This record gives sequence, structure tokens and C-alpha cells, in this order.
Amino acid sequence: MARFCMFGGQDGQLQPTESVHVTIFGGAEWRRAPTATHITETRRQTAGSVGGMGYVFITVFGGAEVIWPTLVEEYLALLDAVRTGALTLGDWDEHLGRRGGHTALRVHAFTLFGAFDGDALPSEDKELDDLSVHQHLGHIPEAAVRVLVPAIGQRGVSRLAAVRHAVALTVQGPRD
Repeated sequence: MARFCMFGGQDGQLQPTESVHVTIFGGAEWRRAPTATHITETRRQTAGSVGGMGYVFITVFGGAEVIWPTLVEEYLALLDAVRTGALTLGDWDEHLGRRGGHTALRVHAFTLFGAFDGDALPSEDKELDDLSVHQHLGHIPEAAVRVLVPAIGQRGVSRLAAVRHAVALTVQGPRD
């Protein structure tokens, strides 16, 4: 699928299919799918004999960035996948243990007179707001929040290890 942005701006969620994103004289912001979603989609595609996910970004006189999911989005996606049986924590560990498994996306970029960031993080304010709201709503227990807060601003394995640890604490339940 191809997506074009000319003389304007666009944002959205990257889809689990290969795609081309062209930005000319504009700006684009794309959100990565949570890692647990990426793993399950990759498995589904592999079972259907479809190639792995790959994205091509062409930016001319503009800017584009691919943003990691917030820690809350990563946490909720992994917790849901574990609870529904779509993934086990062992599957998660195996995926992250593979070379480059923590990056998950195949990104190819061409930029001319512009900027491209394929590894942007959500802002600290966004991370803290999401954690506060979801803790208040009861979606994330306090113990998991304490594990996730130090991962704000981290990339790759450090970030995803904190998510895994928080989910393991939640699945395990409170200790007396």
C-alpha cells in the first residue's frame, strides 16, 4: 500500500503490511504497533506464506518520524496477548533474543532536504500521562507502574524488558 502526503501533514498507525510512505513538502508521524501485536501479526503472515513486514519512507523537503508505542500501549498489548494465549512470555523472550528482535520493523528510508527519524520515542509527558490515567482507571497495577516509570526514555531491549517484567508481575498477581 502507498500513502502520500504533499504540502500538508498526516499521522496514523503503521499497518501490519508492507507499505510505502511518501512525504513531499509536509510532515508525517507514524506510530508503530506494539511489539506483541507485531509478533502475532508476523506469525500470522508467516503461516500464510507472506513476507515479513517492511516499510519504505521517502521524504523530500519535509519530515517524517516513526514513533514507538507508549509503555502503556506495549504493556496492555502484551498483557492481552498473554491472557488470551496468543503469546507466552517465553515467546516474547525468544523474539527479543533474536538478533534485531527488539527493533522488529524493517525500515528503509530515503530523505532529500528533509528529516526522517525511524526510532522516535513518545514524549516523557505523554508516557507519564498514559501511566497516570491507566493506573487511575485500574488497567495497570501500582507495582507494574513502578517497573515501567524507569523505562521512560529508554529504547529497544531495556524498554521492552521493563514491559515484560511489569506484565509478569501482573500475571503473577500480588504477593502477600
